Amino acid sequence: MASIIIADKTKHYDGTYLETRPLGGTESSVIQLARELARRQHEVTVYTNCDGPIEHEGVHWKPLSETPPASCDLFIAVHQPELLGFVKRPKRRAIWVVWPVNQLKHYKKIWRAWWYRPVPVLVSLHQLASIRLSCRAGIPTSSSR
Repeated sequence: MASIIIADKTKHYDGTYLETRPLGGTESSVIQLARELARRQHEVTVYTNCDGPIEHEGVHWKPLSETPPASCDLFIAVHQPELLGFVKRPKRRAIWVVWPVNQLKHYKKIWRAWWYRPVPVLVSLHQLASIRLSCRAGIPTSSSR
């Protein structure tokens, strides 16, 4: 199956936090996605602001301070364009747009979207409508390549 790396820098957490601590929507969504991908036999590693490397429910959790592998089948940056270069040569690169799309149009962030051209992964039809408007303003999508 595929090797998948997910990177998120929103908060301090790892896969065990879903059962032990209150989490925001982004963090709980990342944990649930990683677990489901691992359950489907993918090799999943998630880099967050966690304390140290652990394995929980088939998912490897590592601190963002660790050096990731140079390549993987799929790399998913969780909403932060500055994470798009975290894995140097993934076969596919995606950005999971969890928050409103217009935040990605900030002048300090948009150049990374143009440089890396990730496939956007959206969570709602509202975001789809918003990203279509953003494409006209310069945010690339897989269909605009």
